Amino acid sequence: MDDWAASLDNGNDPVTRWPLTPHRSSRRIRRRGTEPRSPVTRTSQTVRPCKSTRSMITRPSQLTERDKRNCVALIAEGDAVDGAFVNEWFPRSIVIAVKRSGAEIVGVGVIKPTRRLYAKTVAERSGFELDPEMHEMGYITVREDHQRRGIARDIVKALDSEHGPPLFATTSNESMKRILGEFGFVQRGKGWTGDRGGALSLWIRHRHGSSRSEP
Repeated sequence: MDDWAASLDNGNDPVTRWPLTPHRSSRRIRRRGTEPRSPVTRTSQTVRPCKSTRSMITRPSQLTERDKRNCVALIAEGDAVDGAFVNEWFPRSIVIAVKRSGAEIVGVGVIKPTRRLYAKTVAERSGFELDPEMHEMGYITVREDHQRRGIARDIVKALDSEHGPPLFATTSNESMKRILGEFGFVQRGKGWTGDRGGALSLWIRHRHGSSRSEP
């Protein structure tokens, strides 16, 4: 997977207000003519509803030619993968997650089709046995002026929810590693130097309840 730039959202959920512990002096007799105070009750914490990412999901056939060109250009601008290569493989994606700001595409990510030779190369470089039929989550890119807004995390969430495990990903970005870990991906094997000089590592998300140990 490409070098990704992402950051996690900083939530500002309301703080639960807990009642004070009654003091022993509360047992004293109230003054005549005064009404008893109402007991302090615990207020319920307001839970922020999860933001839906379902609307971000699409297929290559559902994108306009202009949208496809914009997605390819955005991915190529990330400088983690060759533009001609993206132009060839992006239209073959199984699932695409697109984040828009108005009419503009500011973030994108895909589930790639299976590529047996590529999976074999990743397995050799990482030293970890990789199922050649496993799909890869990749091309996750966020436009520079929209980074640090949790968009990359939303893209991962949308793709993971739509396709589900097993999946693998490769990255050299520390923020993306944290996001992958949050969604159940586990680093496997050893790191290696990518074609563009980045220190890549392999991350795998197995099916629920399934686990494999490193060799």
